[in-house]
Amino acid sequence: MDETRLRSIIKKYLLPMFPGTELLPDSIEVNRRVDFASFKTPNKIILWPGRTADYRILIQRSQPFSYTDVVFMTHFMGVINGIIDLQNRVFFNQLLESLIPLSIANYVSGHTASPVGTCVKIIQQLENWASQTYEGQNISASIGFDPSITDSKGPTLDEIWSEDFSAVLTSSVDTILVVDSNLHISSFEALTSRETNSIAPYRMLALAQWSIGSKSLFCLNRRGEILVFQNGQLEFAKRSGKWVHYTHDSITKLMGRVGSPELRMSVYETCLDVSFGRTGGCIAIIKSNCKDKLKKIVHDDDLLKLRIGTKSHCIDTIVNSPFHEIDRRLRQELAAIDGATIIDHDGNVLAVGAIVKVPSGSRGGARRASALSLARFGLAIKISADGGITAFKSPIQNSDVENIAFEIG
Repeated sequence: MDETRLRSIIKKYLLPMFPGTELLPDSIEVNRRVDFASFKTPNKIILWPGRTADYRILIQRSQPFSYTDVVFMTHFMGVINGIIDLQNRVFFNQLLESLIPLSIANYVSGHTASPVGTCVKIIQQLENWASQTYEGQNISASIGFDPSITDSKGPTLDEIWSEDFSAVLTSSVDTILVVDSNLHISSFEALTSRETNSIAPYRMLALAQWSIGSKSLFCLNRRGEILVFQNGQLEFAKRSGKWVHYTHDSITKLMGRVGSPELRMSVYETCLDVSFGRTGGCIAIIKSNCKDKLKKIVHDDDLLKLRIGTKSHCIDTIVNSPFHEIDRRLRQELAAIDGATIIDHDGNVLAVGAIVKVPSGSRGGARRASALSLARFGLAIKISADGGITAFKSPIQNSDVENIAFEIG
């Protein structure tokens, strides 16, 4: 494939899944077979289209890529390699639209032994439903695939998808249709959340927990977002028209040594909850030796322990535990209050809904400006109302460059 054309495909379909990633202008010549995707450095990935291509393309971003990022990119480039011979056909652009669903299906199949065709069909049906309504309401649905089921006698999904009732047969939160590898319906399950190590938005923990083991689960919620769960966690989501790959462990590591592992995970979980709640928010973890400096940018009225004003008095009364010990639902509601939620390294909540002083001429909106201002004292995370998450670390000394720890969505 022509390098210019491949670059345009990568830019349009692959890079949006990994925010902050860019194509490097220079390619690398190669005269031997290499992997479709491989590390050059933790922050740079080499992509190769295979076949007769004598070049490799480099992509990079400020935050390191994870192993699972490379696995997904390998599947993506593998799909491209499989359709190269069709690049001059009139329907090639239509094939490109299935690049991401097919890459996700290959990724999921490699972990759960589910047939690629099964995953693709489910994703495509959810994409179709995302643009439709039923009785004036957005459609929501959840479909679980269990490869251990071998004797299902029910109708196939194809058969019920031709009927209107299938659009309201399950919810996007706690009821699912279970199918086997041939898309035969096995059962209807009502799910309940339980205490496990699953990682997902709070309202969808039951879905994530169902996918533990060899199973996988596909969900369309009321906002038209498609979520893919496996191994007990959210793996992929299509939001605002673009797919995102979630690498939870690597994200919490990128937070650095701010507080305990439990505190970092609780902050990350709350970021997911606020992101999928679409409320927007700002959360900061302040270094122990910077707490006294906080008064320079946060008014006394917003500091909980001073109890000046009704808001700080009320919130200090109900928040009587470290952040990571507070009920997850309350954490989400606190973070959704207009302003910044500020905690220290021990998880003590210092301020909620705080209005942060920012330098004059700040760019990028109030939340971003507040996060950048708070990042001078530790780690600050901005969650946009559209769901994107961006974390900033303490800026490099004598530099005005934004020090981005990670970006999601």
